[in-house]
Amino acid sequence: MLNLSPALRATLENLLTIAGRLDDNARIVDHLPDDWYGDLDEFRRSFYEPLRDRRSGPAGQGDNFSLDLQDAVLVFDVVKGIDDGWVGGTPWKAMSPEERSAVDRFIETLRQRL
Repeated sequence: MLNLSPALRATLENLLTIAGRLDDNARIVDHLPDDWYGDLDEFRRSFYEPLRDRRSGPAGQGDNFSLDLQDAVLVFDVVKGIDDGWVGGTPWKAMSPEERSAVDRFIETLRQRL
């Protein structure tokens, strides 16, 4: 379970939509704004760390979203790839069909609440 503010939901939708358009070896820095994660503390605490650790996020003032474990792992892998590409650690690899499906389901869930 993730508790996401409206601002973080919008950030995630934008981030994952952009990532879905990128081909292999795209330069992430050419496609994302400088502060692509929005409020870094909120992004880390409410989204990144819970998915990384495979646990629920902290309660908050936002809306609750649930992901099944398989989708959570796939969405995290995509976000981790974005982060790795942003810092220059690894080249971007386009989403696999499984990642694309998980990301599309997550984006649709986010959009239903906006």
